[in-house]
Parts: sequence; structure tokens; C-alpha cells
Amino acid sequence: MKKTLYIVGCGAKKRDAGTLVKYLYIGGLFVAASRYAERVSATEGGDWVVFSAHHGLMNPHGWISPYNLTMTEAIQRDGRAAVVSRHRLSLDLRIGGHRYTRIEIHAGAVYAGIIREAAEGLGVEIVEPLQGKQIGERLHWYKQQETSRENL
Repeated sequence: MKKTLYIVGCGAKKRDAGTLVKYLYIGGLFVAASRYAERVSATEGGDWVVFSAHHGLMNPHGWISPYNLTMTEAIQRDGRAAVVSRHRLSLDLRIGGHRYTRIEIHAGAVYAGIIREAAEGLGVEIVEPLQGKQIGERLHWYKQQETSRENL
């Protein structure tokens, strides 16, 4: 059986005070994606994490304070190669330590691109079920997934 790591990209809309990672981001897309990842990882095996330009891969149950840094800003500030290298190290440690064979990405194009580059050569299958879809299409997909699982 494939062990999957579900990666959810962080969101721009945040609470004003520190909280658990999974509650910091309050935008509709993040909420839908994180609910999906939490539910699917619990029922199908695997784990889920939040991917941040500032903090990298984060345990959803860890504590975090609000911050302001997007992946685009990090790339402009540090260069794409440095950003990929930084995130490759954390991804490599997480994959090796937990024996994941599959990564499912739920993030925007810039974040997904960094994850894909960072995962090159790590021997994991990369899946991005919402690649190329707009926000409305993504929200609709998450709603469909929720409804179809409720009817099982």
C-alpha cells in the first residue's frame, strides 16, 4: 500500500494571533484543502502537512504565529535554487523518516512547482489532482469529494 503525504499550501488570509498551524490560515481554499487532506489521510493512511514559504513543511498541530512571506517573495529574495534546496532538505527528511511513496499536492502553482523540484530524485510519486484548476473549480472539487465520501 502506498503511504501518502498530503501537502496543503498555506494561505494569505491569517488569524491575527498565534494558534495551531491548521487554524492560522482562514481563507476558504485553505480550509477546504486542509479538511480534505485531514480526512483522506486519516481514512486512507498517510499524513498531511502545511507548506509555507517561511516555515517549510509544518505539522498541522504545531504552534505558529502570523507572518508575511509568500513563495514568490522568497524566490525573489533568495533565488529559486536556494528556495528549492531549503525545502528539499525538509522534504527529504520527512519522506525518508516516514517512508512515504507518494506526495499529493494541494497548493497553488508556485508552491507546487517548488515541491515538485524539491522532490526530484527522492523516489516518490507526485500527484497534483487540481493542477491547472482555478480557485472556484478547486472549491467545487473539494465539495464534491466531501459529498461523495459522506455517501459511502
